[in-house]
Amino acid sequence: PPTQEPDPYPFNEPPLFPEPWYFNYDTRPGAKYGPGYFGLVPTDGGFTSAYKNNQWAAQEIDPQYAYKEFSDEGYGPWQGVLANHMPSRNQCGRVGNQSPIDVRHNGLGRCTETHEVRSLRGDFRLNGDKVHKEIHPNKLRFRYERRPCSDLRNVACQEPDPPNADFPNGWGGFADVMHVDFKVPSEHWINGKQYDAELQVFHLHKNRRRMPTQSTVIQATADGFNWYFDEALQAFEYQYRRDQIICAASQRRERELFTEFHQAMTTPLENTKQAVSVEDNVSESNNLRSRNRINNTTATTTIASNNQKDHYYDTWAHYSIDSDAPEYQQQDEDMRQRILQNGVWDPHHEMLVPSIHFYRYEGSLTEPPCGEWVSWFVTDKPMIISFEQLDQLKNILFNHVDAATCRRTSVQYDHSVARPIQETANRPVYLCTEVDFGPDP
Repeated sequence: PPTQEPDPYPFNEPPLFPEPWYFNYDTRPGAKYGPGYFGLVPTDGGFTSAYKNNQWAAQEIDPQYAYKEFSDEGYGPWQGVLANHMPSRNQCGRVGNQSPIDVRHNGLGRCTETHEVRSLRGDFRLNGDKVHKEIHPNKLRFRYERRPCSDLRNVACQEPDPPNADFPNGWGGFADVMHVDFKVPSEHWINGKQYDAELQVFHLHKNRRRMPTQSTVIQATADGFNWYFDEALQAFEYQYRRDQIICAASQRRERELFTEFHQAMTTPLENTKQAVSVEDNVSESNNLRSRNRINNTTATTTIASNNQKDHYYDTWAHYSIDSDAPEYQQQDEDMRQRILQNGVWDPHHEMLVPSIHFYRYEGSLTEPPCGEWVSWFVTDKPMIISFEQLDQLKNILFNHVDAATCRRTSVQYDHSVARPIQETANRPVYLCTEVDFGPDP
């Protein structure tokens, strides 16, 4: 029989003792930390379809989670803006106002937006310290620094500024981008179709006390290389490789310590100083082992047998890994130089948001605490990227390792960090096109 190819993105089992706010995307029946799934539920009249096994609904909220910033107990210029929504409350068990959904015009509302989303790219350079490149267990994120203050009538609050946008239908003024997320596959579906990935640009509007969010689904094609998207992708790739290199250095040091320990145990100790040195090295090795998932069964067996396998430890200590290769290090340096040359990266760029038309609906965050303060503007056409770019996006997100622990960080299941589709219920969902856009006042 043909040999089955190994899964390039294997599922990471939950920790033995996870934090109370740990969650993943395991949608199997009986999963302990997943978002649930749709299934048949018995009723008095028979059966109905409903959400089952939604473990997110019972999730505690991380005390340091991102949206605490906007609560009354928060900090910075936007403290308290979302306090009316009680952002520390878990709303993942609610029905009828949750996201994502399968967006399609449902006839329950009509477009009242009078213009497209108008955006400004701001001043923050992708290579600067104002844009944080973060690889999360369930997304890739650009997190933008905040303005020094929120009163835009004050000149001191106006510059420098992050990307921002003017949303239609009486929002009034521009809303700053808080962060930009990339998810795989798309969380929103459009007219019954799920796409390969999704871009989500979260803004915060002070007066409306909501987060207007521009979403664009992503489709990969054979000839769809997207040079503007690639600038973001390479920034995340650089962070991915940096974390690999830090992890590899730690593993290399542990190999060296094991080798030193073995050599000392198989060679007569010549003096007390050497004995003390060995003891210190063993202690350091044990500390490293507690932070790295290193299987030392072979090492223990070989150390116990003073035989011809001694040479194994010499090669083991200096074992070369992929990140040691000169070509890898040159690629890493080339990537660093490329990022340093990047200017301002606009998350509203036409290569990322290829249409001014959008679907509108009111919804929520798509991860705990699932807060219902998001106003979604879902672009009606997908961003196009190449298959190679999609593979790179998946590899960064699904195979990332924590630099300190060398553990895989992804919480994906079945190559997905997309929350399952939620019920639209009676919410108006409508499409806005240029037919609806009137002349500027």
